[in-house]
Amino acid sequence: MGLLRCQQKTPDTEEEEKEEEQKKERTGFIVKRSRSHRQKKLKVKTGPRLTDKMAPTLDMEKLRLGDLIEISRPMYQHWAVYVGNGYVVHLAPPCEGPSVGSSSVMSVLADSALVKKEFLWAVVGDDEWHVNNDLDREHSPRLGFVIANEAMGWVGRTVQYSIVSGNCEHFVNNLRYGKNVSRQVTSATNVAFGVGAAGLAVFGILALARGLRGENKNTE
Repeated sequence: MGLLRCQQKTPDTEEEEKEEEQKKERTGFIVKRSRSHRQKKLKVKTGPRLTDKMAPTLDMEKLRLGDLIEISRPMYQHWAVYVGNGYVVHLAPPCEGPSVGSSSVMSVLADSALVKKEFLWAVVGDDEWHVNNDLDREHSPRLGFVIANEAMGWVGRTVQYSIVSGNCEHFVNNLRYGKNVSRQVTSATNVAFGVGAAGLAVFGILALARGLRGENKNTE
C-alpha cells in the first residue's frame, strides 16, 4: 500500500508535469523554427541561379594577357585587349558602348577617341564576344605582359580616331603585333571595289549595247 501511495500523483505534481511537457513542446517548436530560419538564411547565401549574363565572368578565367577580344555591336565589331583581373583596354570614341542602339554607329564618325580601362562585362554588355587572335598566323604576337603594360600606358589618353586608319581594331593590333591593320576596313574596301568594278562592268556592257544599236541603225 505504501508503494501504491508513492506512485499516486498529487494535483500539484500533475500540474508541474503538464507545465514541464508544455515547456518542452514550446522549446522544441522554437528549436525547429530556428533551424528552419537558419536553413532559409543558408539558401539566400548560396546566391542567385546562374544566368546567361554571368557566362562572360566564367569565360574570363580562360583569358590570357594580351588576348584580343572581338565584340559584335549591331552594325560593326568593337575590339579590346585583355590586361588582367577581368579588365580590358579599348579605344572608345563618343557614343561607343553596349546597348546604345543606333547611336553607337555614330561613333565611327568621330575624329577623336579616349583610351579606357574597363571591366570586360561593362564593355561587352549584352553583345556577343570572343577571343580573336587569328592574325597570330600572319604576324608574330608580342609577349602578353608587354602588350598589357603598353596598353595600360595609353589609358586616359585622347587620340586621333579614323575609321579608315585609326579605329579600335587598328589600336589593338598595334599593341599585339606592332601592325596598323584592320580587317574590317580591308573587307569593306574589297566590297566597295567589287561593287565599283561590277558597276563599271554593267556600265560598259550598256554602253557597248548602245553602240551596237547605233551601228545597226546606220547600216540600215
